[in-house]
Amino acid sequence: MAPDDDFDVEAWNRRLDETPGEPLAGQRATDGADPYLVGLDPRADPRLGTEATTEQGFPAFVHGQWTVEGEIERFGAFGRGAARAQGWRRTVACLLVALLVLPIALVAVQLVARILG
Repeated sequence: MAPDDDFDVEAWNRRLDETPGEPLAGQRATDGADPYLVGLDPRADPRLGTEATTEQGFPAFVHGQWTVEGEIERFGAFGRGAARAQGWRRTVACLLVALLVLPIALVAVQLVARILG
């Protein structure tokens, strides 16, 4: 007789279902557990919610367009788009990135020349 033959799956599942869902007084729900896994069904399909999705068009931005963070976020998205493009689109995108960075580089060179000169 193998050691796993006497394992009662139904009793184990009943025990899981009877486990209290609320934490005990003075105990946090995430004590000793991964906070991302709290409340998940241990018998659920592990692949659930892992579907890859693709979207066409502009990415969703977090910051407002006219904030410094928003400008940085959009420049980064533009640069990532240029890195992913192929053929003539990549050439055009890299040229536009260079044109966006050129004024910043010129001002930086001018500032260094004033400081050293």
